[in-house]
Amino acid sequence: MSYFIFDLDQTLANLHSIYYFLISLRLKQHFNEYQIPISYQDQYDLEDLEPFLNNAYDLFVKRILNEELSPYHPLGVIRPGILSIMKHIHHLKNKGTIKHVLIYSNNSSLYCLQFVKDIIEEYVKSHRFLSELVHWYHPMRKEEISSSPNYIGKDWNTLRNILIETPSIQAPDSLSPSEVYFFDDMNHKELSDKLKKQYYKVTPYLYKASFEKLTMIYKSVLYDTQIDILKLFRLLLYIFPNDIMMDFNKSTINNIVNVFEKNTENSAGYNERPPLQKLDYGITLIKRGLKDVEKKNVKMGRLGDNKKQKKHHSTYKKRRISRKK
Repeated sequence: MSYFIFDLDQTLANLHSIYYFLISLRLKQHFNEYQIPISYQDQYDLEDLEPFLNNAYDLFVKRILNEELSPYHPLGVIRPGILSIMKHIHHLKNKGTIKHVLIYSNNSSLYCLQFVKDIIEEYVKSHRFLSELVHWYHPMRKEEISSSPNYIGKDWNTLRNILIETPSIQAPDSLSPSEVYFFDDMNHKELSDKLKKQYYKVTPYLYKASFEKLTMIYKSVLYDTQIDILKLFRLLLYIFPNDIMMDFNKSTINNIVNVFEKNTENSAGYNERPPLQKLDYGITLIKRGLKDVEKKNVKMGRLGDNKKQKKHHSTYKKRRISRKK
């Protein structure tokens, strides 16, 4: 059994252009994660808005995925080639070749990991595909973070403990580095030293999806789910207290989008396309890891068959001897 672990940012996806759209659709989670205090009235408005935002988020995920699957102009939030790789991994999970798949990221916003998880699981049609999302503030990373406040690495002991102690995974205590495949655009030395050839340092995915395209999807989602735009605007003031200046010549939703755009630099143009996956060496490396685990599985299967054959011949020989007696 093998475990496949993926970094998030610039490995699976580039969330630069979509980040503020996600915040607005995951407002309650953002306020809770970053402990942002809000007034009693705004708390009431947030609770009132929450079911609409949840509907908008679900629709946003579906429409983003639909754009990613375009054969001519994929959006490029998700790294091209990742979705087809995940479908192949899902197939290998069903066969038992791969035991669990995780995202292990230094991103501090859990909803960013959740978004990529939702896109992938919507595509592979399985809501149990990813076993765990490990973000910067994951409870099992407290010790590694507190031991070094400026720490940006990932280490084997933390990863091993997560795989063994997480209820949805429960890897055996005998878990060894030879069973783990890790994919990251950065070289986390302690972990790469442990995993050796099964640590794949992929080329960073730097493409920043078109803000204009994302805006069109975002607006359509808010309109179709009947979001109270004015309530949303007031709640966003807590996140952008110095940026939101109401321009009464523009609609409220355009005022919101203008703030997002102001804080999002250098995204791709509307007609730009993300790099082709066949030219992406990072995708090549991930596929190489998949081939390796499949070869190992075939080899283990042959060893198992040989043992069964030896056992069968041994039993047959004993039977012949007993008959002679």
